[in-house]
Amino acid sequence: MPKRRHSLDILLEGGRQKKKINESDVSKRISDLGSGRIDITVSFRSSSKAARNDPLPRIDWRSRLQELQGHRKSSTTQSPARISSIVPLDRSPGSADGYERQVQADTMSVDENTQDVESSDLNKEEGRIDDDGDQMDDDDSNRSSVDEFAEFSWLEQIDTVATRYSTEIATCDAKLIRRDQISSAFWIQMEEPSHETSCLGFDLFDRYGRLNREFYEHGFKKGSGAWGSEIDRGDILLFEKISVTPQHRRDGLGTQIVQAILEKIRPKTNRFVAFVSPGYLTDEVDEGGKGEWREHQAISELFFRSLGFRRVGVSSWFAFVDDPSHPSRQLKASDDWNEPDNSYDTACIPQSARQAFASLSNPKLPGDECVSQLQKDMPADFQDASWSAIDEDGNNILHLAAIHAKLEAIQYILSCRRDLASNRNRAGDSPLEALKAKMESIRTRAVHGELTSVCADKFAGFSQRIIACIAALSDSEIFNLDEISPDLINEISSAAEEIKRNPKIQLALHSLRLRYGCTCGECIGGFLSPRMRFALLCQAEIQHDLMRESFYEFQDGPDWVEDNDEELNFLPASVKENLKTNKSMREGFINICGYIAECLKQRRIPNENNVLYIYQKKSSEWPPVTKHYLERGGTVAAVATMLFQKALQQGEYSGDGNHQDVFGDEIVKMPECRNDYEFGFVSGMCGYRRISAVQYVDMFGNPIDKD
Repeated sequence: MPKRRHSLDILLEGGRQKKKINESDVSKRISDLGSGRIDITVSFRSSSKAARNDPLPRIDWRSRLQELQGHRKSSTTQSPARISSIVPLDRSPGSADGYERQVQADTMSVDENTQDVESSDLNKEEGRIDDDGDQMDDDDSNRSSVDEFAEFSWLEQIDTVATRYSTEIATCDAKLIRRDQISSAFWIQMEEPSHETSCLGFDLFDRYGRLNREFYEHGFKKGSGAWGSEIDRGDILLFEKISVTPQHRRDGLGTQIVQAILEKIRPKTNRFVAFVSPGYLTDEVDEGGKGEWREHQAISELFFRSLGFRRVGVSSWFAFVDDPSHPSRQLKASDDWNEPDNSYDTACIPQSARQAFASLSNPKLPGDECVSQLQKDMPADFQDASWSAIDEDGNNILHLAAIHAKLEAIQYILSCRRDLASNRNRAGDSPLEALKAKMESIRTRAVHGELTSVCADKFAGFSQRIIACIAALSDSEIFNLDEISPDLINEISSAAEEIKRNPKIQLALHSLRLRYGCTCGECIGGFLSPRMRFALLCQAEIQHDLMRESFYEFQDGPDWVEDNDEELNFLPASVKENLKTNKSMREGFINICGYIAECLKQRRIPNENNVLYIYQKKSSEWPPVTKHYLERGGTVAAVATMLFQKALQQGEYSGDGNHQDVFGDEIVKMPECRNDYEFGFVSGMCGYRRISAVQYVDMFGNPIDKD
């Protein structure tokens, strides 16, 4: 991932060689800051990309519909009516504050006799043809040489340069990120463009672009408490770097630049949140000098606070919203959370503690050997300073034992100094919270040098050792899940409520929920949350009814297969071909949806065994269409995977949000859970393909199955 950008003069020179910069995409501000006239120019590197992403004016639907109806009545039926068609844009997560984005489509031709609709100006929409039909210049021609982010339609590079007497004296590198376009794969998309976009994505947000809850729910990590879930929505303005020449600092130029950028993007977005991680204002600072680094860091933080930015929780990131009534805008700069002095003289760490830190951090050293090492190295006096020593990250020996899942060491340290369990490290985590943070990282990502890959859909549960560490730190019991078979786990998870009241069964269920990251306490099997179960149930019932209706509408097999092509996507081609000529197989496929729905209603894990159990109990099926479907190559997996895919595509954050729009009143009554939107993980745990919002393809464009 690139960390450096082409210098602005090279970019502009290259752009001028191609064509003149679009004046409508460049903002200029002329300032007199005491050192002579200064010109500040703000420009989008790709004006056509920026224009395509701009929100269109909101429309009064009632007035427009009345206008269209009136126009329709006054039109003759002899010729097509030229009307302006109003269509809703797919609901995006960026529209949640009670409104949905609306868009006015290009003019369409509507033949009132046939109701055929054909696009007349698709090329105009792309900015390729002018009103006279002539080809227009596009500033994105050869754009890869000008805009290195051309492949990211959701990212608009903003270049700002300040000049005095034609000499460049300051620059700013910023990016406008259209979050609603990438929310279903937020981490994957944010990782690629630059180091800064990757850090922002993984430091503050979850995989769907929502602010991590710890930054507004955790007693310590919420910092000043100025931020909440309201910044889950809207575009993101990322300030990556501001550089001002030494002789022009402390002159208000940086303020002018930031304000010029804010003025530029305000009309281009319905709402936005600006982010910055304050650092150096110049590259000339020696990053090796801690004292000088702290000084420049403090100056940078003071600068952005003066502009209305406030720290997000206890992170290194600051945010700004364009709403004067927002709590962050009411918070005085002096009341904003400040990171405590992290200076800690590691030379003062006792040698015994150093040896303990080394052994606990050694991944190859088992927990029982760590205990032997602690007994050998640490003082017999448990109140000795060595037991309270911390490393440069503020971790004590219990933190390190927890982070590295050294169960025996955790148990031993707690027996010696239980008070260490309440100590917090630099990140604000207790040992238990530090372990949970590590578990979340293990569950969601893998780091390879500077590359961070997302592995959330591949999660298959935490090890018995890790959940045993959780139990030790929280002073609770767990069941050894490694000693029971998957079939028994399935039986326990699907047991009747009176059976689940058995203390041993309850302990096993609690252990399953720890293993699979359940936070609601109600996940079936530890992973199927109430909201996920409801989403799948809705899809099973809806798809059953829709395909049943289609079954009666299309008596011809090929027509039915074509009409349900997307729903049949996970069937082998040969089976799909058989459906065209086998009516009972078509009906059997539909019936499987009903059996999956019944399985979910009975609070069973919708795996193949449980679905077939429901089917086999229904001995009255005649003719035996489901049997014909299964005997001729059809599978439960093909239907179930389709339902998971549909649920993902209609999820509030993973898709278009239709499920939330329709069933929101029912959903809000159910407890929230960490597993609510983990469709790939849950589909895999049910024994099916691990679905994803991202489709990988090979160099020829053929889909690659990443499962």
